[in-house]
Order: sequence, then structure tokens, then C-alpha cells
Amino acid sequence: MGKAMNEEHKKPLGIDNTMSIVYTRSKNENRKGHDTDIEFYDVLDASGALIAKCDTSIHPPQRRRTELRKFAPDGITRIE
Repeated sequence: MGKAMNEEHKKPLGIDNTMSIVYTRSKNENRKGHDTDIEFYDVLDASGALIAKCDTSIHPPQRRRTELRKFAPDGITRIE
């Protein structure tokens, strides 16, 4: 079952309505007594090609971090 990325996180990352966000997986980490939930997404262009991968981590109740890694049209080569 997929999860939708919050709209508030799409705009700062440059994700617009022509792109699709696909939830791929999640994991939970527990470090130093802090529970962290991490969600992973693929970002696809209008033709369905992978253009980025995104993950967002939630450190309840304080903060959320979102990272976007962009890829070339081949879906393999990472763009810095």
C-alpha cells in the first residue's frame, strides 16, 4: 500500500504536477532512544522515466528532513 508525499514537501524540491511520485518503501530506525521513520519515493517524469529518488525522515515530534537525489534520463546516472 503506497503513501502519498505531502504537498508541502514537493514544492521546495521542485516536484510539479507533471511528475509522478511513487512510494517505494519505508523503514524504521531507533538510534539513541529516538525513533525515526523513513519513507522512500521515486520521482517520474510525464513519460514515466525515473528522474529522481527522494526520501523523507520524520524524527517525532521535532523535525522532518527531506532529500532529493536527481538522475539523468537513463535512471541510473546520478546528477549532483
